[in-house]
Amino acid sequence: MAKRVLLVRGGALGRNTGLGAAHHNLVDMLNSGKVTGWQLAGVCEYPLSKTSNPLSRIWNRWFSHPKRVAKKIKNEVGEFDLVHITDQEQAHLVPKDSNIPVVITVHDLFHLFPEQLQFGDEIVDIGEVSPGMIRRRDLNKLKHGVRRASHLICNSQHTLGAAKINFPKVQSTCIPLGIDSAKYHPDNQELVDISLPDACNLLVVGSNDPRKRMKFLFEVISKLPTEVRQGIHLHHVGNSDGNFGLPPIAELAKSCGITNLTIHGSSVSDEYLMTLRIKCDALLFPSVSEGFG
Repeated sequence: MAKRVLLVRGGALGRNTGLGAAHHNLVDMLNSGKVTGWQLAGVCEYPLSKTSNPLSRIWNRWFSHPKRVAKKIKNEVGEFDLVHITDQEQAHLVPKDSNIPVVITVHDLFHLFPEQLQFGDEIVDIGEVSPGMIRRRDLNKLKHGVRRASHLICNSQHTLGAAKINFPKVQSTCIPLGIDSAKYHPDNQELVDISLPDACNLLVVGSNDPRKRMKFLFEVISKLPTEVRQGIHLHHVGNSDGNFGLPPIAELAKSCGITNLTIHGSSVSDEYLMTLRIKCDALLFPSVSEGFG
């Protein structure tokens, strides 16, 4: 008989985000029987709030949902054999006293333990080196949650090494993300109607975070010969807002003299993103550090 696992996370991130995609892929694998010996008992999460009130968001994250998770685990003993928190940014949801093992998938630890790396003449922040007061408290809750976990499932050897250094008392294992390559074959896609410019179309996917090095990418393109640069059209998918002291991506591009840019945003569908991947001439990856969520 298959064992049952309860998947737990906070706000219900969509498939178009790294951590959201990883969560949904795990749900799909469990539902399709691809995880031998395990079946999905349920998912405990909450809808992402539309409110701009930061106090409401903090209340949900720090108090309301952790209490809901702990109550569910306590009251439904026997309904599942394992609790799996699907990313380290929700580690605070590990109950202080649980009769059921709780594991956490760890995609990366650079947000919990940020650092600065030098690349040539450039120093790049990996994670937020100087977070504000609320984020510092949030990170402290996450670290305590990781220490309460029964086991850490790391998706790379690099992350496993970081876990063993920073959380030596918590058992940890490396299990690389399972990727169904057939899902990404062009012949298996339902493409949407997207009209691209008559140019060399280049795609970049990711947020406007210093480690993504969007400024570096724009500076490199700006130094190309004029006739080459004018024949390039960039497409960005992800959060393009200003972040960590950086201006919005559109302003960043403009400051480097790049105007052939389309901002697609962070709410595109799987089909839309896959269509861009297939129709664009190349996928650019300027990032220097990834958790591969």
